[in-house]
Amino acid sequence: HHVRIGGSMDINDIARKAGVSRATVSRYLNDGYVSKEKRELIGRIIEETGYVPSHQAQTLRTGKTKLIGVVIPKINSHSVGRMVAGITSMLAAHGYQVLLATTDNDESREVEYLSIFSERNQVDGVILIATVFTPAHRQAIEALSIPIVVLGQQFKDMSCVYQDDYHALYEIARSCLEKARKPVYIGVREGDVAAGMMRRTAFADACADAGIGLDDDAFETGEVTTDS
Repeated sequence: HHVRIGGSMDINDIARKAGVSRATVSRYLNDGYVSKEKRELIGRIIEETGYVPSHQAQTLRTGKTKLIGVVIPKINSHSVGRMVAGITSMLAAHGYQVLLATTDNDESREVEYLSIFSERNQVDGVILIATVFTPAHRQAIEALSIPIVVLGQQFKDMSCVYQDDYHALYEIARSCLEKARKPVYIGVREGDVAAGMMRRTAFADACADAGIGLDDDAFETGEVTTDS
């Protein structure tokens, strides 16, 4: 039977039990090089004792928090939920945890969170699931001393992962127009370039290419909710 000692163990105790140096245990905890034999031995002792390394001590030692700040527009969106699930599982596989900030579609809070994350090395990097991009966003992003990846929008000179909203909507509209002759488009505000402007433009272009004239009644703006 193994007794879980938990917090009372420290790195020196682990080193003594394993018959290795403190530096070897430190390298093991920080994913440095340790021989297979010693790695297995240290791993077994840590498991037996229930040792949990101090997060603060590791941060001080390596300069890494092993945290990624993820800024999202809303928590109850199906697509955002799937993105966060994918981000979380991928980061966990690489030993990182997620610090989640939700802005409730308030762009000033996006900027606020970017500033908070950049202060005092709170996180090792930021993932921003973006809706709009203002001069304040650019300023906050340029002030970051850590890497950032933007999801859902294409911003110039930045690492972005985004969908081809224009052609996706164009293909859908073209397919509908094989039978429909009075199409109506319900979109979101055009400040959201990808979901707002790009999709609206694609709809208008698909209609024009199908020889269908549109008046203002063909366009409605809604909220980013299924109900709307």
